[in-house]
Amino acid sequence: MRPHNHYHNCLLPVLLLYFALSQLTLNAQNRRDSTQLPVFARSFSDSTFDRMQSLISREHQKSIDKYREGRIALRQRQIIQASVKTAQDAKAAMHSGIDTAAITRELHRGRENLEVIKDGIFIHEGIPQTSRNLAVSNSLAIELYNRISSLHAKVDAYLARLDGYRDKLDSLGTDSAVYSFPRDSLKMLSYFHQLLSTSKTISPLDTALNQHIQHLETYTAKIEILQNDVRLIVDDLEKLQKENTRNLFNKEAPDLWNKPLHKRPFKEIAWFSLAKTTTALKYYIEENAGKIAILICLVLLDALMLYILKKRMREEGQLTTDDYKGQLVIRYPLLSAIVLIFSIFQFIFINPPILFDCCLWLVAMISLTLILRGYISAFWLRFCWIILTFYLLAVTADIILQASRTERWYLLIISLAGAIYGISLLSGKHAAALKEVRTKYFVLFMVFCETVAFFFNIAGRYNLSKALFMAGFFGLVIALLFLWTIRLSNEALALSSRVYRLSSKKLFYINFEKIGDRVPSFFYFLMVIGWLVQVGRNFYAFRQLTDPVNQFLDDPVTVGSYSFTIKGILIFIVILLGAMILSRVISFFTDEPEALAATDPNAKPRATIGSWMLLVRIVVISGGLFLAFAAAGIPLDRLTIIFGALSVGIGLGLQGLVNNLVSGLIIAFEKPVNVGDLIEIKGMTGTMKSIGFRSSIITLKDGSSLVIPNGDLLGQHMVNWSMNRNLRRLEVTVGVAYGTDLDNAKAILQGILEADTRILKNPSYRVLNTAFNTSSVDFVLLFWANDFALSFQIKSDVINQVHRAFHEAGIVIPFPQTDLHLRTYPKDLFTQNHSDEKAD
Repeated sequence: MRPHNHYHNCLLPVLLLYFALSQLTLNAQNRRDSTQLPVFARSFSDSTFDRMQSLISREHQKSIDKYREGRIALRQRQIIQASVKTAQDAKAAMHSGIDTAAITRELHRGRENLEVIKDGIFIHEGIPQTSRNLAVSNSLAIELYNRISSLHAKVDAYLARLDGYRDKLDSLGTDSAVYSFPRDSLKMLSYFHQLLSTSKTISPLDTALNQHIQHLETYTAKIEILQNDVRLIVDDLEKLQKENTRNLFNKEAPDLWNKPLHKRPFKEIAWFSLAKTTTALKYYIEENAGKIAILICLVLLDALMLYILKKRMREEGQLTTDDYKGQLVIRYPLLSAIVLIFSIFQFIFINPPILFDCCLWLVAMISLTLILRGYISAFWLRFCWIILTFYLLAVTADIILQASRTERWYLLIISLAGAIYGISLLSGKHAAALKEVRTKYFVLFMVFCETVAFFFNIAGRYNLSKALFMAGFFGLVIALLFLWTIRLSNEALALSSRVYRLSSKKLFYINFEKIGDRVPSFFYFLMVIGWLVQVGRNFYAFRQLTDPVNQFLDDPVTVGSYSFTIKGILIFIVILLGAMILSRVISFFTDEPEALAATDPNAKPRATIGSWMLLVRIVVISGGLFLAFAAAGIPLDRLTIIFGALSVGIGLGLQGLVNNLVSGLIIAFEKPVNVGDLIEIKGMTGTMKSIGFRSSIITLKDGSSLVIPNGDLLGQHMVNWSMNRNLRRLEVTVGVAYGTDLDNAKAILQGILEADTRILKNPSYRVLNTAFNTSSVDFVLLFWANDFALSFQIKSDVINQVHRAFHEAGIVIPFPQTDLHLRTYPKDLFTQNHSDEKAD
């Protein structure tokens, strides 16, 4: 009924207006007296237009009100839906959010570790303050601060997320559309029920959200308090370390024969020292689990490569198992990999606890000693075990973080024993049997450090004495590892260069045939730098020297609108070089040997994954490039500039290069040829040695290497003999003299083919008579050789066997001959013929 009335009310003004206009038009057409039209217009306006205008205004207002109510109702529905969705999101966030129990445990653990850090420094303070205690405590405090900061950031991010939900709910609740009720009673009642239902849904969640936020704010306050406490401890430890370094040469403790100034039970010192060092080690391992995993993967990869190298040498008969001279690196691939990787890649760990480095050196030193067993003399093998024992004793002393009279006597005895043993080595007669002669220089360094440490300990210079004590034994162990790492690395590269017979005889730009067993001096230069870094870590002064360098590397440099750091550029270069070296190593160790089956009849075809190496190398180089950009902090959107430059270069003259690169990818994916396949191209036959980014290398029959661009390789008509199981069909023709029993000859030929295991039986061989020749009846032998590389040898053997079998059976193989028959005519016959010709 109401829609009908509304339609009626809207239609009435329109009809009235139409009627009035019609009357005006009719009067104008009749052209009445001009004085009558104004009168009529005035009377019409006064009586009709006012009512029409009033009706139109009322209808217009009703339309406006109706539109406004519709928009408000739509907004109300949107607010209700958004409020419910936000409340549900907040509920899900609270259920899947931070574990407050874990936060409580972490805070409790942090407080306990903070007390451990203070022990021996701020509580139960020892005299003197030891450098090792300050260093370990500082390392632990920094790790603890980083963990608390990470927890703080995590809680803040979660709290900000909940605050966002809280703010959104509040903003939706303050919208004026929520408080606009429709005039229609039924609509108002329906909207009231919606609000009531929504309130029942949101109100408990809103209360829980507020409580959760307040609870988290309490935890945030506790975290901030602990974070500030740890920060203050770090600052205090830094000050104490600097003060301790300034007083390094001052007397800190009384003489050994005098009464100690501070006495704390040694057992108590040992327990708190063990707790502090193991906690620092545990924290560091947890923070660097990814790097440790990478280190283990590198060890396994290196061990695999050394195992492949050893297997290749065994296959070629070059492996010596008596003394392993020049081949020590492949004696135990896993142990060699541990020594190499631990020694080289220990530098990826930044500021590790000394106990972490000690664990790496211990495992590497044990591995090295096992490798050298049976290779060096018994005297020097015993030297390795004795030095390893001294090293373990030094590590034990290094764990003790607070000075005590017991520890000082312990250091005194061990340093004296080490110095005496080192002197005996230098003055002994066994130097001639030393495999690595540079070892004696580091033995001399150990003797010097232990001797000076002995006297400084007596004189009460405890910190300096202990630092030299550690530097002596640690320096010798590190030097032994580095010296043998260089030697083993050189052996690995030299053996690889020899076994894989690279055409350039170079790997990593080192000509091993020229230098022989000598190690490049550049390796020793790097070794000295690494040795100084590792030994210098025992002194806080070393850190004071390196901090300005680190600061310089970390300071941003601005060029125009681009900012970068020197450290970022160095990281970029190192990662890119590492990716290139890894790509080269992968290609190197998966390359095919250069010995060809054609020159070695006993060579056997072997499976290879070399055909996949192009894809692997592309992935390594591409991944290394993007990782280098990301690690250096270079925005990846800058790559668009590089890609633009490449597109310009391609348009100007790099079409051939791009064609070869794309062709290399096509070869890698479609695999028309694999590394190791026997192919024929441009009338030349050879073995596919490698497939590179731009070009491929084919080793020809004469031993030369043909470098062919990948585009030409796909564009030429290439015959791949290895694609069809590496088979080849051969044909041998032989003739027998006329009068020979052909069935017997055929049986002999079939027996020869049947007896040869290198000739396939499926598809079967065939022996056929082909022609009556001038002096023989010809047979043709058709058969398949099981190896293309041996096909010419098989054919030669078949011909020899046929000749031998026919000779034994009395069957003649005729040689090509021509019979000339000479006939003599009477002399008068030619005279008579001549006379007849004249008569004619």
